[in-house]
Amino acid sequence: MRLFYCFAVARSGTSYFGELLNSHRQILCGHERFSPGKLKADYFTPQGFLECEPSRVDRRRMEALLASKGELVAIGDKFPRGYMQTGNLVAQIPGAQFFAIIRDVRQVGASWNARAKNPTDSWPAGMVSLFADIEFLFLIFALFTLPPEIDVRLVNYRYLVSPESMDDCATNLCGLLGLEPDESMREFVRASRSYRRPPSGKPAAIDEEFYSLPFVRQFLTNVEGWKIESRTEKLRDIRTFIAGFRNSESAVTEIFAEAMKASFASNPATREYVLRIRALYRQAAKSMRLLRFTRELLQAAQS
Repeated sequence: MRLFYCFAVARSGTSYFGELLNSHRQILCGHERFSPGKLKADYFTPQGFLECEPSRVDRRRMEALLASKGELVAIGDKFPRGYMQTGNLVAQIPGAQFFAIIRDVRQVGASWNARAKNPTDSWPAGMVSLFADIEFLFLIFALFTLPPEIDVRLVNYRYLVSPESMDDCATNLCGLLGLEPDESMREFVRASRSYRRPPSGKPAAIDEEFYSLPFVRQFLTNVEGWKIESRTEKLRDIRTFIAGFRNSESAVTEIFAEAMKASFASNPATREYVLRIRALYRQAAKSMRLLRFTRELLQAAQS
């Protein structure tokens, strides 16, 4: 059985990724079934999907999904923020195929803000685009610090969801899992091709400012030409991003700290969100060599 796991900054296409793979009769993909910090290898079985962490699963829905499958060849999960706890992922499923979806931070930020402003949305009101930008840093540092033997494929968001590349993307994803698209997957792609995603909306000032940093802009400009790339082959781009951040770390910290204070003044829920998220950020930063940046940012938030 081939195991896989997909992570990305939230609002980067992981839900579509999971739906696409689940449309194949020989692939089972969870929809945030297992928290990356609590995941265990034996969860990645049909029985594990039914019984492990029952609070996170509608058993009848999962039974119906399993009943639609043939002989499974690949099983996995998609979980935004999986990059926050890569240590446990690697420890539990070291031979898995990992996928990381990368999307323009301005589009991601616009989506975060739209959801945060919607009073009927379950999205936390304080979870604004500033944190999407911060977590983009976490994502790239996770890709940099993962052991070199871990197979991570970098998926360009546009390649995943654009009508003209959906077929090719599905074929390549299946190939990495030892399969070819079946008729049910091809039908899913045909239906997806006619769907028109709503525009991302106007990016906030902090998203534009973050994107305008040379190391961020250059990295995302390179990503525009990607399809599904080996992390090993794109390590030079990742290293250039890391070096650019290190050379301007103090300035980046100041940009985020000022944006956070401004957000506190205009949106009290942002401060509450920082209190909720700081433990996760600190834990992740220890393994990503981002501890000083995270500590200084959180200290600025408390001042």
